[in-house]
Amino acid sequence: FELWRMLNAPDSYGSNDLYTRFGEIQRWFADAPVYTSRRHAGYPPASYVLFWPLLGWLPWATVRWVWAGLNIGTLVVGVRLLLRQSGVEGRREQAWMALLLLAPYPLAVTLGNGQLGILALTSMLAGLFLLEQRPTWRRDIVAAALLLFALLKPSLTGPFFLPALLRPGRRLRPILLIVLGYAALTALASSFRSQPLLTEMAALARISAEVSG
Repeated sequence: FELWRMLNAPDSYGSNDLYTRFGEIQRWFADAPVYTSRRHAGYPPASYVLFWPLLGWLPWATVRWVWAGLNIGTLVVGVRLLLRQSGVEGRREQAWMALLLLAPYPLAVTLGNGQLGILALTSMLAGLFLLEQRPTWRRDIVAAALLLFALLKPSLTGPFFLPALLRPGRRLRPILLIVLGYAALTALASSFRSQPLLTEMAALARISAEVSG
């Protein structure tokens, strides 16, 4: 049912969150106002650069199918990651652990609404697990890229950066890569706008304050 909502239901009923993000991306890169209502809170300029390869260059009907494929593929990766990190053995125990991830109702609603939680949280967890392995440049770059992608929705994934920042034996290299990468994405996003970046951020802060208030 939720896959039907994602793929075929009217935009006001299925993939409604995704449709809002799709419209925001079009407006951002067309230099049209974005932060105009409470629906647009929580997505800073860098998010639209991260969104664009996924949503910005395809027609809406195709976007829904691409998004479904991305989410289903991410769920497969998430289950494999969970099984590897949990250390469970035996088919029955593995099936039980997989169901712990797949069974909750909010996961299905996330699919139907076209929300970002599956992609963002899986990317975040994969990046954090990579940071636990022996440090190399390649691992740090991949971990930083995953954590950077997770900032697609910083209001959801931002708190999870605390383990990366506060963990024992933390390394500065991946943290610096994330900070520099996010600054570069923000600068790139701002280059498509006629308004100064501070003006856009002030509008985002105003809309977000209305939501949190």
